Amino acid sequence: MSGPKGIDYFIGDGSPSLAGDAFVVIKASEGASYPPDGAPEIAWYAQQQARVRAAGDLFGAFLFWHPSVDNAAQLANFQKRANLRPGDVIQLDAEVTDGLPWATVNARKNDMLARLKHAYPQCRVLLYTYLDFWNHVDANAGDGLWIADPSAPAGAPRVAHWLIHQYASSNVDYDIANFANAAALRAWATALIPAPPQPASEEEPVSKMLLAIADPTDPTLEKPGIWLLDGPLYFHVLDEADCMAFLNAGVKQVSISYAQHKTILAEIALLQVAPPTGVHPISAPAVAAT
Repeated sequence: MSGPKGIDYFIGDGSPSLAGDAFVVIKASEGASYPPDGAPEIAWYAQQQARVRAAGDLFGAFLFWHPSVDNAAQLANFQKRANLRPGDVIQLDAEVTDGLPWATVNARKNDMLARLKHAYPQCRVLLYTYLDFWNHVDANAGDGLWIADPSAPAGAPRVAHWLIHQYASSNVDYDIANFANAAALRAWATALIPAPPQPASEEEPVSKMLLAIADPTDPTLEKPGIWLLDGPLYFHVLDEADCMAFLNAGVKQVSISYAQHKTILAEIALLQVAPPTGVHPISAPAVAAT
């Protein structure tokens, strides 16, 4: 299988090469108290995180999980150390049972995944484990299974459904993702980030606007000058006091060319309703002045 490759590692692996990697995941915490305040792991993690981001690789952090330790405390410790951004990846590293029965381990595993998802709604959360562990728990792996199976060829782990395969280990762990390429992997990782609000298009109809005709030269106009565009209606404002009232009410005034004014007039028909006091109503499609 050809897919984007990456590595995962901890402080004992030092500062490995990132050449050829599309994603990099490093150890941020373990249990509820590692690393302790002031430990060298904290500075190491910050340096490695900055290095991965500078390289443009997809960044991830992993929490080495202990099912015998309170999940809330483990989450708080991870949040204290991880310094994540939307679109980063979280790996829940589940390798030990701490002597607990599998039913208890499974229930606490699912609780920890849910806590991470709730705490980081804009990050993907994956379960990392090995074959025997996976065979003793249910199929809940959060956003995907990261399976360690170094005896299988890269991209062919011995599980039915997987997202990342750890296919080899030496000084670091070597991984391959089940995506066509690095761009597809990043698109998946960042898909939980809400799209930014889009500004209103200048082509959309204006709800209410005073239009000052810049070059009123047509003698057929009853009184060239100010018109009011209000949704589908186009009003000729005949009284200066009315014009000032609209301006004082916060109605925006925009200058348009006489040609634009004529274009609006060409598409309208007289309304068969009584006009508001001081204005002459003309029906118009919703047209935005530019």
